[in-house]
Amino acid sequence: MRLVSKIPLLVMTLIASGCMSGDLGEMFKGAPPIVADVSESSTVPNAEFTAHLRERYPIGSEEAVLIATLREQHFNFPQPGKATYHWSTIACSISVYVDWRAEAGRLTGIEGVYGSACM
Repeated sequence: MRLVSKIPLLVMTLIASGCMSGDLGEMFKGAPPIVADVSESSTVPNAEFTAHLRERYPIGSEEAVLIATLREQHFNFPQPGKATYHWSTIACSISVYVDWRAEAGRLTGIEGVYGSACM
């Protein structure tokens, strides 16, 4: 049996054994909804993502609403004012970063970074 024909069997075995619920499952979790409006073929994904964030969370918006949305979408928070999300496809590793500033619980700035590396 050729290796190519064994790949679907391997994936089915991993799913059935529960391996896909751990780190491997997280790796292939897909894009968070917050980046749904960013075109995968965009030549300026950072500008598109930042524009989307600024439209949805304009200056003066409640910081708590942004944080709640990012938490709901399973972002990680490495430090205050920063959120990250990573996922993979068969050929690519994609990362999304959201950086914001706030005073008295209100946004004073927000930026997004959307990056990918593919084989």
